[in-house]
Amino acid sequence: RALVNQKKAQTLKEKHTDRHTTDIVEDDGPLRSIIDRGEVGDLMAHAAEAQRTFISKRTEMALIIKQEDENENVGVVTEKQKALLNDTKHLLRIPRRPLWSKEMSKEEIDSRERSAFLEWRRSLSTLEAVRELQMTPFEKNIGMWRQLWRVVEFSQVVVQIVDARNPVLYRCNDLERYAKEISFRQGVAPKRSVLLLNKADLLPLQVRQMWANFYAKTKTPFVFFSALREETNMRLLAAAELKKQQSLNQDDIMERVGLGADGNKIEGFEVNLHRDDEHLPIPTSLEDMYSPRILSGTELVNLLTKIGMDVKVQSDKDAIKNGQKVRPELTIGMVGYPNVGKSSVINVLTIETGQRVAVGATPGKTKHFQTLTLNEKVTLCDCPGLVFPQFSTTRAELVCAGVLPIDVESDSLSPVLLIAKRIPTKVLNRIYGLSLPIPEDFAGPGPHFTAGRFFLEQLARNRGFMAKNDVPNIAHMARIVVKDYFNGKIVWLLVPPM
Repeated sequence: RALVNQKKAQTLKEKHTDRHTTDIVEDDGPLRSIIDRGEVGDLMAHAAEAQRTFISKRTEMALIIKQEDENENVGVVTEKQKALLNDTKHLLRIPRRPLWSKEMSKEEIDSRERSAFLEWRRSLSTLEAVRELQMTPFEKNIGMWRQLWRVVEFSQVVVQIVDARNPVLYRCNDLERYAKEISFRQGVAPKRSVLLLNKADLLPLQVRQMWANFYAKTKTPFVFFSALREETNMRLLAAAELKKQQSLNQDDIMERVGLGADGNKIEGFEVNLHRDDEHLPIPTSLEDMYSPRILSGTELVNLLTKIGMDVKVQSDKDAIKNGQKVRPELTIGMVGYPNVGKSSVINVLTIETGQRVAVGATPGKTKHFQTLTLNEKVTLCDCPGLVFPQFSTTRAELVCAGVLPIDVESDSLSPVLLIAKRIPTKVLNRIYGLSLPIPEDFAGPGPHFTAGRFFLEQLARNRGFMAKNDVPNIAHMARIVVKDYFNGKIVWLLVPPM
């Protein structure tokens, strides 16, 4: 009955919302990510955060017609843009939690946090004035950032999970600086930051070695991992054990692990089980972790535990000196963008405990930070997926990366234009069974690339996706291609700068 009364009260407020200069918004509802809010919604939310009213003034109407963006140069970075990216990337900061103490009231802490968050938003607005670069959509809900603040404060090791195909896009360097700032504020040993490159099974050994050399030069602790491969190996072992117990026939076993009776992969089940790094040693400490080897779940847990315990021993000594309470277990924070496979990594690591977190194709499945017991000594702290602020030359990059869902994008063409710029015509023909033409007199220095719109039109006709008047339904086809790109059917890899 209390919930019903609360709903009635909220409905009554909504009926009279036109009598106020700003809407009455309750802030105690379910936590949700806010990335794209629109210019008007962003303006009203900004006024609400500053606790100001907003009064619109009547003026003459202006008709703005936005032409559909079919620029084939999408994703092309100019030299000026490269220079600006290098000069301004250090200015992109995540919001900091202001200093607080247990003597402060809840209202005072909330007010200080909102003021600091508002100042952070204003600083980003100043950077957005640089028209040569585009600020990508980022998390605008202070509640989501509060989840990150708590995870960093609780953890001795902060693991930042990124997609191995493009680790630069998903990595937030300022998060590593913030973890050190919190350690200094707490008066304890510096927290350890580790970069976990998930989906590493999509990278050949040569590319992994290039990234290993790059991170060794920059002294960035990292590990390669594949949650999908690890989960598949577990299913193989489980199926083998089941065969031993129940005498399953071979066809049943192959079906359970996603393979057909002839050994070929069932459609929609893509995973590379081949190991090209068996000869490489297993990293066991911080000093020897610059290796291209893809770690198993057990190897990853052992490595993170070893690194974390070294930090925790010193951190506990510092905390006791400062009169602070010490938690008995090691806490490892798991942070990353939506859709990088963070929840899948956690589920693989906690398989023996039976604890699982929700996994879904929609970005941002995790809503609140949660703790999961790994063993009697280690606890994992799962942070909701966060879209960190960064500069980019195009929004299509985040759509291709799965950070922004393609199903709700109004512009489905631009991401495919970017994909067509990256994937040669021969590769598209082989993957989709097309016959996209390559001019006989083509003598370019590199491979031939096909225009994105032409590729979609041919693919739509080939698959029978037609709209009215026999026009190819390229919007529907574009969504399929972008999902193929994100799921690894079309593989594009970023190599580190030399």
